[in-house]
Amino acid sequence: MRRLVVLASLLAVVVAAALVAQRRPVQPPADPAPLLNLIGDVGRSAAAVPGRAARMSDVDEIGVGNNLARTLREESSPLAAYVTRVGTNVSGGARRQLPYAFHLSADPKMFNAVALPGGHVVVGAGLVALMTSEDELAAVLAHEIEHIDHFHCIDRYQRGTAAGGSPAGLILLAPLDILAAGYAKNEELEADAEGTRLAAAAGYAPLAVIELFEAAERLSARRPTSVRRAGSPIEEALDVQAAALDGYFRSHPPAAERIARIRDVVREDRLDANARPRPLDAVAASAAGIGEAR
Repeated sequence: MRRLVVLASLLAVVVAAALVAQRRPVQPPADPAPLLNLIGDVGRSAAAVPGRAARMSDVDEIGVGNNLARTLREESSPLAAYVTRVGTNVSGGARRQLPYAFHLSADPKMFNAVALPGGHVVVGAGLVALMTSEDELAAVLAHEIEHIDHFHCIDRYQRGTAAGGSPAGLILLAPLDILAAGYAKNEELEADAEGTRLAAAAGYAPLAVIELFEAAERLSARRPTSVRRAGSPIEEALDVQAAALDGYFRSHPPAAERIARIRDVVREDRLDANARPRPLDAVAASAAGIGEAR
């Protein structure tokens, strides 16, 4: 019953938003971030609601993920190959032995990473550009692997499709957008904790990702509090970057809370807090301009 109420409420909000949009003057395509934020909020509040009576089999989950992966706009480059190499190294320690595959989105405005059912992980070029060590990349990929490993991803997908065939009421968004909208707070923190352990087991510095969180927060803070015209192309690019990062933080717990959880894991598991991050692959980093966004 609770699941039906949540789904009905979500459908009502989306329909109302569509009706309001029809009454307004025609404008350029809107940023989907507000709707994604809304869906993320509703999805997180409904996290305790079971999706279906039975969880999808691994074979069916892999099929769903493969279909979603075919819709990706990715690139073939030294950086993409590097992402695959690091992801393959980290995923070797995952509990679920799925056919993990790693993808680099060519979109420079994608400041996020997304887990797909069945083992696919997508990382955006915008987020990678903020990184200064291979360990940060490993931590991000490990976090997404754990969303798959702990069934967060497939459970969210099944909750979204429970009303019949396509995400209930989400007629304006693709399934990939739904999966990018964020998980329940306890799921995000679990993925942080288990992802830290997974990356450390693969030989990466467990605290390296904290630098990425802090860099992303600094850039997100640049977002203007009111609408203004950018003074230069560089300012405009920074505004777009900050807005995208703001959406990322809206779909995840506060960075301070995530950092505290990671530090707890390092202390509890007696991981090497002094481990030094390894540098990024020079060829891949140079080709992508990694680190320049910071």
